[in-house]
Order: sequence, then structure tokens, then C-alpha cells
Amino acid sequence: GPLDNLHRTLEAAEKGTDLTKLIEGVRMVTKLFDDVLSRHSVMAINPVGKPFDPNLHQAIQQVPTADHPPMTVVAEFERGYTLHDRVVRPSSVVVSCAPPA
Repeated sequence: GPLDNLHRTLEAAEKGTDLTKLIEGVRMVTKLFDDVLSRHSVMAINPVGKPFDPNLHQAIQQVPTADHPPMTVVAEFERGYTLHDRVVRPSSVVVSCAPPA
């Protein structure tokens, strides 16, 4: 399972495996965890590029930018999740604001 793969990846890292293989191992374990969560109806919120929604997102920072409309999620700091469309953890996000005039 995912935990066994994580242990194998850690063992390989401790033996000094190359970085590409280490990244691939972590990516594989992350996908396994995501698959397990989705089988139990736990879904990532995926907020980047969407309007800020206080029901789904927790703003931890605002950044002035002309590249996005104000109150747009421009980055995700911590992934949020829903369970059967109910928020179990909001996404911690960075939100755009208007640049100074």
C-alpha cells in the first residue's frame, strides 16, 4: 500500500538514490494516497484561479497584482478537502488584491 511505498522511497533516499527517482517515488505515493481518499469521497478543493470563497478557502496572504481580478486565488499553501461536498479542511490560499495606484 501507500505506506509501504513511502517506506521504500525513504530507504532509497537514505541510500543516496538520485533525485529523479526520489521525486518519482514520492509522486507515486502521493497518487496512491489521493486515490485512496477519492475512493472514500474525499476530494481536493483545487482553488487556484478561482474567486476566493470563504466557505472553501482560508486566506493567509494577499498579494497586489494586475494579472488577476481582486479576490482571485493565486496560490495554494495547504490543500483543502471536501467529504461528500462538505468542507473537512479549507484550502489555505494566497489571494490577489489590486495593486497600489
